[in-house]
Amino acid sequence: MKYFSLIVLFSCVLTNTATSQEKGRQPGIIPLPQQLHWLGYTIPMKNISLSDQTAWPGLKEMVANLLPLTINHAIDVEYTLEISEEPTLGEEAYSINFINRSILLKAGDYNGAIYGIQTLNQMSTLEANDMVLHAAAVSDEPRFPYRGMHLDVSRHFFSVQFIKEYLRMMARYKMNTFHWHLTDDQGWRIEIKKYPKLQEIAAWRNQTLKGHAGQSKKEFINQKYGGYYTQEEIKDVVQFASQLGIEVVPEIEMPGHASAAVAAYPELGCTGKQIEVVGEWGVFDDVFCPSETTFQFLQDVMDEVIPLFPSPYIHIGGDECPKTQWKNNQLCQELIRNNHLGDEHGLQSYFIKRIENYLNQRGKKIIGWDEILEGGLAPNATVMSWRGIEGGLAAAKQGHDVIMTPTDFCYLDYYQSRNPKEPLAIGGYLPLEKVYSYNPVPAELEAGLHHHILGTQGNVWTEYLSTPERVWYQVLPRMTALAEVGWSAKVNKDKEDYFQRLQDQYVYWKDKGIHAADKRKELSYNIASGSGKGITLKIIPTGGYQPILISRNGGKAAIETMPITIDNSVVLEASVEGAEAADHKTFEFEYHKAAGQNITLKFPPNDRYKAFGPGTLVDGLSGNIQSHHEDWLGFAMAEIEIGLSLNKTETVDTLALSFYHSPDQWIYAPAPEKIGFSNGQVRIHPTLVERSQKGNQHTYLYTIEARQIKQMNITIDNKTTIPKDHAGEGNLPWVFIDEIRLK
Repeated sequence: MKYFSLIVLFSCVLTNTATSQEKGRQPGIIPLPQQLHWLGYTIPMKNISLSDQTAWPGLKEMVANLLPLTINHAIDVEYTLEISEEPTLGEEAYSINFINRSILLKAGDYNGAIYGIQTLNQMSTLEANDMVLHAAAVSDEPRFPYRGMHLDVSRHFFSVQFIKEYLRMMARYKMNTFHWHLTDDQGWRIEIKKYPKLQEIAAWRNQTLKGHAGQSKKEFINQKYGGYYTQEEIKDVVQFASQLGIEVVPEIEMPGHASAAVAAYPELGCTGKQIEVVGEWGVFDDVFCPSETTFQFLQDVMDEVIPLFPSPYIHIGGDECPKTQWKNNQLCQELIRNNHLGDEHGLQSYFIKRIENYLNQRGKKIIGWDEILEGGLAPNATVMSWRGIEGGLAAAKQGHDVIMTPTDFCYLDYYQSRNPKEPLAIGGYLPLEKVYSYNPVPAELEAGLHHHILGTQGNVWTEYLSTPERVWYQVLPRMTALAEVGWSAKVNKDKEDYFQRLQDQYVYWKDKGIHAADKRKELSYNIASGSGKGITLKIIPTGGYQPILISRNGGKAAIETMPITIDNSVVLEASVEGAEAADHKTFEFEYHKAAGQNITLKFPPNDRYKAFGPGTLVDGLSGNIQSHHEDWLGFAMAEIEIGLSLNKTETVDTLALSFYHSPDQWIYAPAPEKIGFSNGQVRIHPTLVERSQKGNQHTYLYTIEARQIKQMNITIDNKTTIPKDHAGEGNLPWVFIDEIRLK
């Protein structure tokens, strides 16, 4: 064993990284160590000192930067922090013990030492204007070897300074892989010296979409936008990350999401036509043509990328590649025939395998999004499973390593609140507690294959995140939840304890000038409806705060017992009693003739988009205009059949249906003529009198000749495909339905 003594002087600068704390409460460490035992006493920081000896290159500097510390040998101190390398500890593992006048930090490797220092930092607090270290025995190691954060710098570009701030935050929470999304349709962000037009043309666009891609009328900011990182800047970032214990994995997208490169070099595409770098969001037809010219270009690019990134991995994308141009290109069709590839999916597999072979020969392994499974998986590829867990399961069963990053748990660009005042985001709904609940190992995966699940990653796509402030708001605190998912043992996870520990992190972020989203007091809810027994609402406080106050129609708030029965149209405003800056949630119930009545579905909605069950369609609440999660039922099928049965016969002359419409997410409101109505065996022919839009919500209002109705059947013919030049072209569109209103 080799060790060194750190005589530590914690300077006043440390007050910026520590937390002020309630007396008697222990610091909240995130991610939670595997074993943590508080010893019940504190040591003033001024009584601990740091020597200049180091066991790992660069550790001394990193200790100073991470805590931060200063060195002073002239000061008499009472305690010594000793850091030693302990070979019996595993990779990234460490332990902390307080013995007599020594603080012993033992680590299995450099990363373990860094993580131990991060834990010591979170064990320090500011009390009565003095920094103190809370004594504890810690034994710790990660659950998964891959704990990543992603950042898209193509849709919006971010400075090297911000990238380093992002890396520092990752290091604080023991995340060890930075997935740097460097190229896409909206901009090429890495300098390639052999191809200067990538910097001159591909890195810049002439306009940028204003507002959401799903809006009916598109507006643009007509201003040149872009930028790129020089190779020297990339070397600087990679070295900086390495000192923090973080590996940088670059992503060079192919064969799709490549139109920026094609704009710079049209010969890389299938048409040879000059195009512009796109200024909107979505999926575009101008992909790499699998020609020898393209492969030579990509090999040249990789020859410059490889020396910049010591990581064994290079991410090559592989997702969302439209095949339209390949279908109509003679070269592509000849490749399919001559190589017996079957179809364009086989051609994509051929493309990926050629690139993998080139990279394997140069000591690199590829990571690709789960679409690389289509047409046959490249032999040594690691799959990043984003479209649910299915891709990860399939890859693991084939003996491939997997990084789990499903949209439902890991897409941090999704909304984290259903509050309509939230900043604009791409859509979706991913609250903090759902991120925390994630288990990267699918229950369906047999135990003998669990080792193929390398870990998990938070993805941050930046279509709607144009500034560092917006990135931080989306990422924090959800990064901390995902960090604990990747690090802490499943058996140790405790949501209520996590929320308590999170308090100290908010103090830290505030001291850093970071505005993190604070949803600790946000109210979630469940609704029971659709069984003919009316509607009940149960409001659930996220952070465990009680009791809940309810105001009805603007009246005085009072405590109400859950659940609440809804039997008339009412506006309820819920809040938490006694909580600072308590969250207020408003429910506008419209009690129409179908509200709370019986609903049946011939085929259930997709399991990911089942909201509160079929009763969501008649719960009296209008769907969220920003997000298609929870308030909507989502279907990906050719025909949808809904049965509505009323408890008694009612006179009905008005009917309304609401749909979510967001083509960028493959979601389409059906054409009115594709919707059929019947009363038992009798067809009903209502008249469409209005088609309104509010955000992403499209509502069809019909009138009916007044008739007596006790049951109604609604059918939606979805036997169509997403049109050309749209995201998901050629696929079956999703249909998201919310309230069915009868009056």
